[in-house]
Amino acid sequence: MPFQALSGPDTNPDLVLGLVILALILVGQARTRLWAADRNSPLPLILVALGLLIYFGYRSSVGPLSSQQQEYLFVTLAFGIVFGALRARTAMRWKVTAGLCVRGTPGALVLWVLTVLGMGLYYGFGNITYAGFVLYLGITFAAQQLLVIVRGVRASRSLARSASPA
Repeated sequence: MPFQALSGPDTNPDLVLGLVILALILVGQARTRLWAADRNSPLPLILVALGLLIYFGYRSSVGPLSSQQQEYLFVTLAFGIVFGALRARTAMRWKVTAGLCVRGTPGALVLWVLTVLGMGLYYGFGNITYAGFVLYLGITFAAQQLLVIVRGVRASRSLARSASPA
């Protein structure tokens, strides 16, 4: 079954799929892109939806999560939001004639590595399921994307004010 929920460090197609998704995110972070508030990646929402589908499928087959598993899930998601916010703060922005460009910095990539190492340790010790891992990737990426959007809107407004005649 390709999307079974895991609770151990076994290598299988689910883990490989998670690493491929992570690689796609990192490649996207490292490239320069023209920023537009209405053209953002749907990947965070897709990952959150996929994580929830896997989670509820897992829950229906084995019953509800224990209180300890629920605590791990909430701590993990909070951890993802914090690291997403930190990565968003490191995003570089600069003005070009076509608008505003944005790109992740080496600091953002280091934060991604630390984030994933933390998740790998959690996952390896059996404290989080595969569904939690996918949910975590979606939440942390969504938090980062949301804050980059907020910073981009503020920068765009500032650029528009400075460009308009007084």
